[in-house]
Amino acid sequence: MGPLYFLAVMEVQALPNRTLEEKRVMNMARLLCRMDEYVMREFSHRTTKALETHTLFRISFLLFRSLLEHNVQKEIAKDELVICHTAEVLLADKPVEAVDRQTLYQKSLEIDTAFLRRAALLPIRINIPYEAIEPVRKRRIDSLSLATYHLLERWHSDGRFHSAVKAQYSNPELCQRITEILHLYSLETQILSRAVRLPLLSSRDKLAAQLLETMERVGTDLAHELTTQIYDEKVTKIR
Repeated sequence: MGPLYFLAVMEVQALPNRTLEEKRVMNMARLLCRMDEYVMREFSHRTTKALETHTLFRISFLLFRSLLEHNVQKEIAKDELVICHTAEVLLADKPVEAVDRQTLYQKSLEIDTAFLRRAALLPIRINIPYEAIEPVRKRRIDSLSLATYHLLERWHSDGRFHSAVKAQYSNPELCQRITEILHLYSLETQILSRAVRLPLLSSRDKLAAQLLETMERVGTDLAHELTTQIYDEKVTKIR
């Protein structure tokens, strides 16, 4: 059984000052946050492993690894904002179009500020190019909120995570959705990497290109693996 199965059935503490209906939906949203955290950390870990022996990264690898670790933490925090906000939109009986992308983007900038404070402890310099990042980040907000809204809607009516996923997506569609979200994260990370000055690093463009190529390959493999977990009858038949 894959880790997503256990995350999907684990119990979450009830939230105070909510109706039973609201608690149920928000608990589901929190579970989605936990699943997202697992996927993002696994994605980052596999990317790091794939890069550690590459010539472009070898000299400054320890610093770059620290940067990736800080980066994935901030992206997990941003995803949590999107997932919980989308759950609130669903609970308000509003359509997915009511998700406030601009507010979510503005809140993501606050998370970036905290990230830059942590990164300042490393011997690197970063000047985030928001003119390039903004459209990519907003596309990722749209993609994640759309997936979250429809999954929570199905999950709430069906009561079972795997059944909800299968009702919403075919196997290829789910794989494509996961791949798209990871692809947008990869694009933003590539843009960020071009803005980073690491000691003894001669070519940021080459590094950025290699980083994107590696993340795309890792992301595609991970999406296929996660989809297989969901559609593996040996896992889902006991649900």
